[in-house]
Amino acid sequence: MPGAGDELHHFGWNACSSCLCPNAPHSHVERRYLVVPGLRSSRIHILDTKPDPRNPQIVKVIEPGVVAERAGYTARIPCIAGRTASMSPRSETQRGRGPAASL
Repeated sequence: MPGAGDELHHFGWNACSSCLCPNAPHSHVERRYLVVPGLRSSRIHILDTKPDPRNPQIVKVIEPGVVAERAGYTARIPCIAGRTASMSPRSETQRGRGPAASL
């Protein structure tokens, strides 16, 4: 992986086996992309295996700040430089979901 601290851990396919059943509502789905999280860096790498399965290519890297922002995580994410970045908790209102969000 291109980034420092990308210790890969528990990766898997973009589609589970039940999605691949010809009788399933999503039978057009294929196992093409590997979702590969970095344990120390908290990055998520998306690898495309279709063009050449023996040489998968990185098509997207999702940075930890993006994951925290979109998911509303309130965890501490390790930083490459050895410091820890603190993800402060956000309320439902701050995420635009609470009753005061429309104000």
